[in-house]
Amino acid sequence: MTNEITISKAEFKLDLEAAGIKVLDYVPERIVPPIVIINSASPYLTPSSLGNEYILALELVCIAATATNKQATEKLDETIALSSKLYASILSSS
Repeated sequence: MTNEITISKAEFKLDLEAAGIKVLDYVPERIVPPIVIINSASPYLTPSSLGNEYILALELVCIAATATNKQATEKLDETIALSSKLYASILSSS
């Protein structure tokens, strides 16, 4: 059985993947970078002022491979920037 929280996280994951980002909507036992992990934020659920609705708070954790070179840093910056733009776009369309 699927609930609204699971569906929302899956849709968000699909949006990130469509933007070319490797993403998981759970924290795996072993993390293989580069990847973005969708994690619960705090507070996870907040009652909305509209009827029986709730606001779901998620955080994006961007993980890069260990590196000291400029290219690895630039790739991490690009992932963070792309994730932020996509997240802002989703918020504005809600």
